[in-house]
Amino acid sequence: MMTDIKEHSIKRIVVGYTLDSVIEAHNQAQNVENEVVFYNTGTLGEPLDKYNDFISYDDAKRLSVILPDLEFDEFHGCDYLYIPYEKLKFKNSHNGLITLPFNKLSFDDIDEWKAVRDGYLDEHVQAILKDMSNSPTRLITMFKQYLPKWFVDSIIRNVSNTRWADIPTSNVTLNGYLYEFNLNQIESEGINLWYKPRISYNEICKRILKKDKIPVYTATKEDCVRFLTDRSIEYVTFMDNRVDHYLGYRSGIFDRCVMSAVRCELPSIFANDFDNGIIRTPTLAHWGICKYGNDVRKLYSKKLMSIIDVPTSDIPMTKNNLRIYDAYSKLLPLFGNFKTLNLQQKITTLIK
Repeated sequence: MMTDIKEHSIKRIVVGYTLDSVIEAHNQAQNVENEVVFYNTGTLGEPLDKYNDFISYDDAKRLSVILPDLEFDEFHGCDYLYIPYEKLKFKNSHNGLITLPFNKLSFDDIDEWKAVRDGYLDEHVQAILKDMSNSPTRLITMFKQYLPKWFVDSIIRNVSNTRWADIPTSNVTLNGYLYEFNLNQIESEGINLWYKPRISYNEICKRILKKDKIPVYTATKEDCVRFLTDRSIEYVTFMDNRVDHYLGYRSGIFDRCVMSAVRCELPSIFANDFDNGIIRTPTLAHWGICKYGNDVRKLYSKKLMSIIDVPTSDIPMTKNNLRIYDAYSKLLPLFGNFKTLNLQQKITTLIK
């Protein structure tokens, strides 16, 4: 049951279940004039625990400020792309594993690295990247013209499918494509650092809410509809991407995909070259393989036609979703003052 809002004189309401939504509640609670209440619509912290996900240095530092006793494991270079060795047309001594993001360390041959670097930095390619309204297909056309053919045949063609199964690259925004395949660190010689909390993301969410003394209630679908449409309820930050479902799809339907994780053994081919992190496997049936300690999982993705029986799902960075997100963002204020839709991912994660 939803607690009577007027009875508790709630001034600000945050609705969601993700770590992002909990941090938003925390940020709002830092203003002593705010009385914040959190309405949980799922499993706190998901889907990060499902994937055993890692977070960036900046986000680990931010969480450490909120929870000073929080401990992390630090990992150097745990993001890889796997292209079967027989499909590669350039030198690789790691059974088809390639360090990501693409940089100098991704190549065994310095001349091959220079060829990719010079092609990427060509003014024609950079001109496309400066305008996010361009389509991925236009960027890929530029890649085919200015990057070495061996790199295009080995990499560009094999990563044309994104992690969002059944969503064509042509339907994805340029920003969405760059989320999957980015050469912006090609001049670098460094390895990115990633961090894994030693407790679950679910527990982190609980501790943050408890530390800030933010009341937590479970919200049903009916509660969510009320938060969105009841004009007497103000100051709502809505952070559950099922907003289209709650509002009867009046401004459109999001493209959705759902990822599943299946525990497995680490394939022997990776045993000597991979420790912890994610191996992206665009040429195989699964999207990737994630590993943390002895916990290994294959990640699968599929397009979702209905969210009725699925607790959570992802909304890919498609052109359709960008348009619909804008429409719902403009719709919410019409139902009352200070109602905002916030589905932007703030935490930088390795997998999600």
